[in-house]
Amino acid sequence: VASFKDKDKEAGSIDGITPTLIYDIDNSKFTANDAQNLLESKGIKGFIYPTTHQTPDTKVENFKLIIPTTKAPSLNEYDEYIKEITRELGLYNIVNNQSLYPSKFHYTPVPGAELVSISGKTLDNTRAIEEAGLKTDLNNMDVKAIEKNLQNLRKYELSFEPKDTNSHIK
Repeated sequence: VASFKDKDKEAGSIDGITPTLIYDIDNSKFTANDAQNLLESKGIKGFIYPTTHQTPDTKVENFKLIIPTTKAPSLNEYDEYIKEITRELGLYNIVNNQSLYPSKFHYTPVPGAELVSISGKTLDNTRAIEEAGLKTDLNNMDVKAIEKNLQNLRKYELSFEPKDTNSHIK
């Protein structure tokens, strides 16, 4: 999901995000068939790519769920975006947590496994990107600057209050 400046595939070398969601799924309660049904029910194009098993002696179906999107978020809004779009798809408690980071996709295809292609429309992620942008902006706001502005506004309002005098006391 990330594009890199150099051969180093670490978070510090990311120079952009591609318009693709890649989810690592190794959840015994959510199968590749469930993923296919989910995308088909939403009319979303995607791919299911079986992967090797990382944990010996465990019967868990592992696969990558790859979903092309219409737009790529900025690197700045990625953290909020991936949470937003994953919730929107109903996958938040299903995907491996590594799927929520842009540079953590290391996998090996299962020898002889075939890619499952699901037809549909490319996922329009415009709303999720807009929501993520708003949340990112709110998270980046300087709270002290906002408080200072509010205090200055209150001082201004109070400057027009009538002065207390004894003239109204009977």
